[in-house]
Amino acid sequence: MRKTVCSIALALAGALLTHAQPPKAPEVAPGITLPANGDATVLVLDSATAGPALVHIPPHEVVLSSHATSNFFRGMVYSGPHMTAELDGVHAESIVSSTRAVFFVRLTGDSVELARSRVHLLWLQAGKKRREITDFSMNVFGGQRTRDVDEVPCDTEMIEGTNWLKVTPKEPLLPGEFAFAFLPKDVNQQPDAAFDFSVPGGSAKAGNPYAPKAAGSADTK
Repeated sequence: MRKTVCSIALALAGALLTHAQPPKAPEVAPGITLPANGDATVLVLDSATAGPALVHIPPHEVVLSSHATSNFFRGMVYSGPHMTAELDGVHAESIVSSTRAVFFVRLTGDSVELARSRVHLLWLQAGKKRREITDFSMNVFGGQRTRDVDEVPCDTEMIEGTNWLKVTPKEPLLPGEFAFAFLPKDVNQQPDAAFDFSVPGGSAKAGNPYAPKAAGSADTK
């Protein structure tokens, strides 16, 4: 009887210890796991010369440019005004070496699906001093406002048991400037910050290389 009681006690203790153990962090590469804690929001699994590494991409503040001078001349020809949301600097501080990098975005809030719908990987138009994230335009009477972005096509999936969203670009990333942004549902608003990075390897395209191709064009074959 005493042996039976001891066996039951040991079994219960073992079950409690097993239950108390935190879930194992998911591996995104051999020996590389996603953090359960910390303040990182966007991570990239990049393949540098030293091997795969999980790198933090920090956010930077988005500023709004009113383009007052150009809007004055646009008004003279009955063309609607426009504004842009931009990041300071011609190039991002964060560099992603691999054109086939995989990204992980931490989702917060009560609704994971709602947060997931706000995540967008954007190609940025680089100017002389800043990089453009979004372009706001409206007709000459101030109505029908639109928010235009240059989005990079991606596949997304939630990492089971976590609040991490895996984001994989459908095609290799081209040289240029990029950023992850949580776009508000309201087209009259822009994100407060963006998680920007550069992909080196040559001259960036002057126009959006990820824009949908016109039907019948040579690039659609």
